[in-house]
Amino acid sequence: MNRTYLAVGLLSSSVIALQLFLMQLLSLSQWHHFAALVISVALLGFGASGTYIALFRGYLVPRSDRLIPWSMLVSGVAMAVSLSVTQLEILRFDSLRVFVEGAQLVSVAATCLVLFIPFFFAALAIGLVFVRDTERAGSIYFANMVGSGCGGLIAILLMSEFVPERLPAIAGMIALLAALFSLPRRGAGVFVITLSGALLVVVSALILSSPPILSEYKDLSRTMHLPNATITYSKPSSQGFLQIVSSPALRHAPGVSLKFAGEIPVRRGVFNNGNWYGPLNLSDETSAGSMVDFSTMALPYVIRPRDRVLVLGARTGSLVAHAVERGAGFVVGIEDHGTLVSLLQGEFAEGIDSLSHRPGVYLHAGGSRAYLLAGGPEFDLIILPLQGSFGGSAGLYALREEYVLTVEAMRGMWNRLSDTGAVCLSTWMDYPYRAPLRAAATIKEMLVREGITSPGEHLVAIRSWGTISYVLSRTRLDSAGISRIRLFCKEMGFDPTLLPNLATGEQDRFNKLQDSTFFAHVSQIVSGDPEDLYDTYPFRIGPCTDNRPFFSQYLKWSSLSALKAVIGPQGIPFLEIGYFLAIVTLLQTAFLSCILIVLPLLRKRMMGSGVRWTVLYFGALGIGYLFIEMVLIQRFVLPLGDTILSATVVMGSLLVSSGAGSLWSARIDPARMTLLRSTGVVAVGIAFYAIIVHPVLSLLVAFPPIMRIVGSVLFIAPLGFVMGMPFPLGLRVLSRVRSFQVAWAWGINGCMSVVSTSLAVVVAVEVGLVGVFYAASGVYLLAFLGSLVDFPARRSTS
Repeated sequence: MNRTYLAVGLLSSSVIALQLFLMQLLSLSQWHHFAALVISVALLGFGASGTYIALFRGYLVPRSDRLIPWSMLVSGVAMAVSLSVTQLEILRFDSLRVFVEGAQLVSVAATCLVLFIPFFFAALAIGLVFVRDTERAGSIYFANMVGSGCGGLIAILLMSEFVPERLPAIAGMIALLAALFSLPRRGAGVFVITLSGALLVVVSALILSSPPILSEYKDLSRTMHLPNATITYSKPSSQGFLQIVSSPALRHAPGVSLKFAGEIPVRRGVFNNGNWYGPLNLSDETSAGSMVDFSTMALPYVIRPRDRVLVLGARTGSLVAHAVERGAGFVVGIEDHGTLVSLLQGEFAEGIDSLSHRPGVYLHAGGSRAYLLAGGPEFDLIILPLQGSFGGSAGLYALREEYVLTVEAMRGMWNRLSDTGAVCLSTWMDYPYRAPLRAAATIKEMLVREGITSPGEHLVAIRSWGTISYVLSRTRLDSAGISRIRLFCKEMGFDPTLLPNLATGEQDRFNKLQDSTFFAHVSQIVSGDPEDLYDTYPFRIGPCTDNRPFFSQYLKWSSLSALKAVIGPQGIPFLEIGYFLAIVTLLQTAFLSCILIVLPLLRKRMMGSGVRWTVLYFGALGIGYLFIEMVLIQRFVLPLGDTILSATVVMGSLLVSSGAGSLWSARIDPARMTLLRSTGVVAVGIAFYAIIVHPVLSLLVAFPPIMRIVGSVLFIAPLGFVMGMPFPLGLRVLSRVRSFQVAWAWGINGCMSVVSTSLAVVVAVEVGLVGVFYAASGVYLLAFLGSLVDFPARRSTS
């Protein structure tokens, strides 16, 4: 039996690891981590396997000793080859083409089905172990959950050592090892031979695996079209796959003044998961930061000298180097990507001495919010990297949590400024105008919360042909500073957007806008009452907060009709592709879950009478549990700094603690009062967590990295423990009074779980992360009320 526990634990580890690997791979080949899609597909496999076992129990259970290792074997092989299969031309999809080519939607669904296969067979093996060894279900469930938690840690370690395309094959090897431990002691000769062949397939997939094909619209794909473009360096990490590209035509000068007459230097480009991350200067002859002098981001240095500078999101260090060149004596750069920081301080230290060798310059790996809250020196300038992309990003990052661009983050920056200090935030000018307006709204809201009665006296902005920079100052701007800004704008061909005593026509003297209402909107946000503008503007441009940290999410459903009339129905998705993809994922996974989970059970008439409680209770548990899992993943990006790490910690903590709760529930008699207590405690507990989660995370974010992880686990575990109890208690009730509905209960729970992963993302965007907590509390309350008024007390006669 110990071998069975080990096999279940190993297989569970491979399943969780594969989920995290797929998030990384989809982030590399597409535009986002697709966490909701991956988790939905995994749950779809588990739900469908439960339905399959229910339908064919009489055939499967007597043969379970043989079927369990065979299912693990098939799962391992499917894990190893799934990436290669999804890269076939007939299956490969591109996020940016989904809404213009109908065949792309079919490709998305087909990709989901391919990825569904390894999860289905893994779940089939685990399900058969539970059915075969029912009397040890508690111990097996615990092994399942502990293995799942360990799988996250294994995934993080492997992602730091192996290139992304090899990771699925490694997950497959773990599954094959599980199959080996699950073998019966007799009659295993044929299986051992087959296992050898499967191992050969998996090893071949590991060795021969080719990199995933990137979207043709990704930054790296476009850069590789430059003359003699070559990838000169690659480095895997759990925070993304770093690549460095060299080309004699690769020159980077974002928003550079049109009056610049010099030669823009050649740079090497750093890409993270195929997305542009910054220029890397390896030449002693070319300044790394000098080009910033010819952009709007030089504005804070024009106003006054800055001796102590903090760069948040330092990336490759151009803004750090620029601060040094402008005479700053103490410069701190904070960069989330620890692997990149190690490279800048190690292998690439030579030639970028402004970052790693000069006295007074410090580059730290860690989260920006953590540094702000940890306390320390005050700064004369806090500067953030240029946000967005030229022409807008088509909403590709609409669902990305950006906790450094929220009102709370701005307050953290404000509190770290010296008496004459300033914050500089720059964005690309997009059209329709969204990012620059949201930046102004977020800054204004921060000033209001700080009790500043005249925000316009603390904020200035200038605009080039492509970028706009806001400088938020602790003190009011003096006449000398205003004169220097006007002179700088004249020399560079920039236009002041916010500045005292603006003359008529001064705002678009050099760079005309096709829609001059932009200036009125900015003025209303900063100096007037912007609430009417927030309500009537066709996009969401209100302040970005920790509760809704989606800075790049602008879509309003109420404005769709008006937008459709202006740009046509074909153009709508390109305003916010990321959000529309979440909707597509929700619809497709809901459809597939009905086809693979619910309809087969309906066909076999497994519902019976009195189905109302079964549907309400188990459906509510499916929705509520996954709502909490998804919102915790989004929330814990704040202290943990990375979506993959957040998913690892949250999924591992929640699953292990829920397993412990399920194990504990075996001691409790499954009566009506027991169900009322368990669902009631969960509903109240979630509502309590909704209240305390932000203060706790704000405190946690200031801890050292390892303590943030430990604190996250300790915070999640109590909630996970009580959430692990209602489901097994409900199944035990149903098995006593309506045993013929157990399969239906499992199926409806699986269906709702699949749908809930994407639905939770949509709810978070629409009502905020706290709203997801309350929604989860509400559905657990429905389970409570269902047990209160419609408890299945009549014993089954079937």
